Amino acid sequence: MVLWPGAGPNPASRFVPRHVGLGEPPAVQLEHPIDGFEVASGQWRVDIDESRTVKLTGERSLWFKSTANTALIQHGAAHQAPVQAGRRYKAHVVFQADDITGGKTVAAYLEWMGADKTTVISTDVIYEDEATELNTWQRAEVTKVAPATAFYSRLRFGRTGTSFNCYYDEADMVSAIPSWDVYLPSDQLNIANGASERVEYISGESLDCTFDTSAGNEGKITIVVPGKYFIRAGVTWATMSDGGHVRMALYLNGSFSEWLWEWSAGATGTHRMLGTVMADLVAGDIVHIVVQNNSGAARDLDSASDFSGVRIM
Repeated sequence: MVLWPGAGPNPASRFVPRHVGLGEPPAVQLEHPIDGFEVASGQWRVDIDESRTVKLTGERSLWFKSTANTALIQHGAAHQAPVQAGRRYKAHVVFQADDITGGKTVAAYLEWMGADKTTVISTDVIYEDEATELNTWQRAEVTKVAPATAFYSRLRFGRTGTSFNCYYDEADMVSAIPSWDVYLPSDQLNIANGASERVEYISGESLDCTFDTSAGNEGKITIVVPGKYFIRAGVTWATMSDGGHVRMALYLNGSFSEWLWEWSAGATGTHRMLGTVMADLVAGDIVHIVVQNNSGAARDLDSASDFSGVRIM
């Protein structure tokens, strides 16, 4: 769970109406839960209501009143989001509370649902604690993997601690963007003159792609979600001499794809190479970075070397 106090507005909100234009009628009073939601615990108007006073981005927020009852709301069956098992998803809520003492629990959950839209396969916590700042908008976010038997998801949120006011301005979930960001944790030594070597990135993280750190495959990325990817690679040569010639290339499925950078040093010392490329990749494609040393002597790669990619469409 990631938490940002003082969260700002996010236009992707599922339930907050956008600002109305000049001359448009004001928002009407809601006599039932906001479209797409149903009361999970408590009663509408008694325990859960709308607030046009405490709000962040639109005409209203959802108000979980200071009553003695637990108050929760959730997406109805018709508005549950279809998911793909094994894919990662980001869920977030933006909330505030007027009491942050013990037991005043703000509660928000991501529930994975079966094909019948009724069976809860499993539940991940987005936030389940007292707010950390009084009367301040805060954002909580998690990235989770849809379990093997999940077909849909829903958000369930409100408060489980009683007798305090809690407000939600946003609640949303989106597919995580497939990406990776990996690096060398230490120098890669003795790349021989005339040799081409795979850069052995073994630290970092990936979302919806496979980052291989096994012996002999370090730094290889296997694509899971097809699409167009923006790829960025950087290597830093720790030692270089005047006139030394080095290159960096992207390899696809074990074969050369294209040079990202070719360079002859103009001075001795540490030198940075950085290259970018757009690539159309399909599920199962494997990409990695190879460097070639034609500088006249063995060279080292500095730990300030990295490799990243993100699916853009």
